[in-house]
Amino acid sequence: AIRSCLNSHLADLTPRCRAVLTGAAAIANECRGDIRAICADIQPGGGRIEACLEANYSQLSGPCVDVMARTVGRGQ
Repeated sequence: AIRSCLNSHLADLTPRCRAVLTGAAAIANECRGDIRAICADIQPGGGRIEACLEANYSQLSGPCVDVMARTVGRGQ
């Protein structure tokens, strides 16, 4: 429900907020397999999954590394 609401009102969000949400969605999409394999025991929320990915950067797949390089830190 929250995702649907945000998508419905994406144009109403600030550019910074849109950048963060778009980056998070891209990371979730491209890093799905890496998250399952490397960060499966990490509780989502509070940036913990992103921190896990960053801590294990050398083990990430190529597509995940690419999206991390393009999105991490944007909007901050």
